[in-house]
Amino acid sequence: MSVIKKTKLLFLTLTIGLIISCKQKQSNSTEENSTVNNESFEPIIYKTKEVNIENYFPGPNFMKIVFAENNGLNLTDVQLQLFTEWRTEHQSKVADINRKIADLEIELKTLSIEGTDMAKLLDQAQKTNILRIQVAKTKLDCRQLIMDNLDPQQWQTLVLAYEKKYPFNERTKMMDVITHVNPVPNYMSVINANIAELSITPSQKTILDNWSEENHPKMMAMANAIIIMEKEIYEALLMELTKENILAKFEEINSIRTQILEKKSIAAIL
Repeated sequence: MSVIKKTKLLFLTLTIGLIISCKQKQSNSTEENSTVNNESFEPIIYKTKEVNIENYFPGPNFMKIVFAENNGLNLTDVQLQLFTEWRTEHQSKVADINRKIADLEIELKTLSIEGTDMAKLLDQAQKTNILRIQVAKTKLDCRQLIMDNLDPQQWQTLVLAYEKKYPFNERTKMMDVITHVNPVPNYMSVINANIAELSITPSQKTILDNWSEENHPKMMAMANAIIIMEKEIYEALLMELTKENILAKFEEINSIRTQILEKKSIAAIL
């Protein structure tokens, strides 16, 4: 059996074990609560119930301040009604798209573990890229609505309040960065942590080490470039830059994500 097949088998085993463990906990929890609550549950549409918007849109979520108490904006009834209507129409839609992205990335990880060919992996990644752009466009439209309907003083108050309360979440730990920009497994990390279990020969280790030495710095540079651009997006949205200029950043980030996926997938077939 090849090194990568052994690695994927190990991943699959760990994943199955985790799923069984989680289901057992859910089963135990259900049994414990069965005497208290016998109501039926609604069917789950998305595998991922909760998502962090920052994973899919690094820019400010200005509505957090708009609808916060004592925000200093002194909104008129007309402004408040306008923003409330927007949030009612779009908030749940954006949340659903984010959950769909999360589900697609879970599927992408599974496809990678199963040894799916590169074309299918890239097709799956493209689906997430399209959805990320949808989220970006909606959030940028929201920002434009707010800018168009606040006076200059209100806008400055909003920007200062947001910067103070919700500064940019800059990921600095290597694994946090890699996980954020690439959903597929880090096969090299698993191999290096399980040399004996995978029966890695010295010659195989040399091949893997040479690949890592050449490509790991490149992937980290690409991953860090995404983090830098996400910060640039955050900062740009606090100013009055055009939607087109900011969307170009999102397109560039998607392109780099795809390049990282290709690199990681090539590593999986060594």
